[in-house]
Amino acid sequence: MPKNKREPVTRSNEKKVTSEEEKKVKIDAVKWNPDEYPKENQYYSAIASKYKATKLILILIIYLITAVTVFRNDITIENLQYLLKDLDFSSIKNKDDYSTIIYDSAANSEFAFYRDDLVVAREGSATVYSMNGSVVFSSSNNMYSPRLLSSKKYFLIYDFGDMSCSYTLYNSFSELKTVKTDYPITAAALSDTGMYAIVSRDINYRGIVEVFDEKFNAICKISKDKYIMDVNFGIDGKELIVLSAYVVDGNWQSEIMICDPYTGKERALKNIENEMPIKADYTDNGGFVVTTDSGFYFYNSDAALYSKYLFDGVMPVYNDIFSDAVIAAFNKTVLGNEKIVRIFDENGDEIFSTVVSGQIKKSVKIDDMIYILSENSLNVIDLSSSSMSEKKIDGNCLDILATSSGKIMLCYPGSAYLLNLDETQESGTVSEWE
Repeated sequence: MPKNKREPVTRSNEKKVTSEEEKKVKIDAVKWNPDEYPKENQYYSAIASKYKATKLILILIIYLITAVTVFRNDITIENLQYLLKDLDFSSIKNKDDYSTIIYDSAANSEFAFYRDDLVVAREGSATVYSMNGSVVFSSSNNMYSPRLLSSKKYFLIYDFGDMSCSYTLYNSFSELKTVKTDYPITAAALSDTGMYAIVSRDINYRGIVEVFDEKFNAICKISKDKYIMDVNFGIDGKELIVLSAYVVDGNWQSEIMICDPYTGKERALKNIENEMPIKADYTDNGGFVVTTDSGFYFYNSDAALYSKYLFDGVMPVYNDIFSDAVIAAFNKTVLGNEKIVRIFDENGDEIFSTVVSGQIKKSVKIDDMIYILSENSLNVIDLSSSSMSEKKIDGNCLDILATSSGKIMLCYPGSAYLLNLDETQESGTVSEWE
């Protein structure tokens, strides 16, 4: 009897089907079911969150410790007060809105900007006003002829002459230090670093300069048997110029001393014979300019004379030294009221000249613009175009100031007006000011 025969089976197809089914089962098995299994382990997630928060706290602590350690000298009550002042949004005004600042009228008032606030110093008081006209700080004193100096760090008021013989340093919020001297104060200088110098005399010398650091500590004293006419710090406060006058055979002589303000050690000593010194100041190129009764003298950073302009026997009725220019005004005629104004750059080259009317009271420079305040007008000189325009103003204006943002302020006996020059000046001419 024949044996039963098995039907042939295709093994390869069977294995193929089985393999695909198993793969599908395995894939389904490892698929994540959000309803059945959580994507993250809650326990480990909580621990990770705690470590993350701890890490952020540690970074913050390290940052605070580093800041306090490295910048501890800058973390002061004064700086915190300025921080609060900057956060006072109620004092912020629209850039097109300018207030009139009202103060007590006084003919001998002195004006200056300090950290974008207006300081008014007058006999018996000193007041700081914000640009919206509110009083930031006010203090009384016993000064009769106040002189005002301002820097980025402090502002200083001293009583010129022999009345109270005192000076005071301030910031926007308080009176920092008041000193009474034994002899009259005749000049002073204030650096942006906070260093300052007081010029006086004593029983042995005609002139002394006492230099103090930013913490009001006396660090240097320069004594001279000469009359000290002017003193000023270099731009970085690391150099001091002392301008003195003395007499030889009946003629005035000028002495220029450049020294280290920390030690008083002399770095350079220059003399100009037979000329009376008037003022001296540093320029942006590191050099300095000296004004005498006979001319301007321009020195480089090595105290070497490289240029001069002589007045040819005609004394200037007004002169001033800017950081990058020098201005002088001379009577055009003996009896007339017109003045010839000459402007020189820091290298001693004459770059502009013009004629203005009336007594010149003050001048300020903003970039290429020079503003000259005379008796009844404000003369605006544009050095870039070599042009000048004139605007008639009230004749009792006492002073003109330049703000850090490039605006000017006219200061009168009882009020001050901040002006937007971009709006009031067009095509080289000054338009009518409301």
